[in-house]
Amino acid sequence: MKAWRIVGYGTIADGVRMHVVTVPQLGPREVLIRGAAASI
Repeated sequence: MKAWRIVGYGTIADGVRMHVVTVPQLGPREVLIRGAAASI
């Protein structure tokens, strides 16, 4: 489910939308971890 992190996958909006869609499938802690990892 990290396809949205691939560089050149699409616009930033597409990446954000993909991230938002996958959030409900994860727990709050998992979301925070992935968010921090994506920001690095």
